[in-house]
Amino acid sequence: ALHCASASGKVECVKFLLSRQAKILLRNGDTETPLGLAINNKQKSVINELLTHDKVLEAKNFWGLTPVLMAIANGDFGIVEQLIKRGADTAVRDLDGNTALHIAAANGNI
Repeated sequence: ALHCASASGKVECVKFLLSRQAKILLRNGDTETPLGLAINNKQKSVINELLTHDKVLEAKNFWGLTPVLMAIANGDFGIVEQLIKRGADTAVRDLDGNTALHIAAANGNI
């Protein structure tokens, strides 16, 4: 439920589910966390809510992408800036060893 609410921008539902101890780091069948889905779907209000919880910035999907790497791949620099302000590690690498710069260049986001 948290994944669906996060992907579709239902911030009040996200707040409710988190108040009921929903597992914020649980991955769905595509190995995405609720924050990853919110980033991929540009759900800024949900992103803001999820960022108030611990450890969401370090969570990686199947390919080793953290939330900041996903936002860079998507070219959403407002979200990138927000994640960095919250402490996202920009030196992290994905499973292939790609850095944020590699990912930005590969996706035409430089």
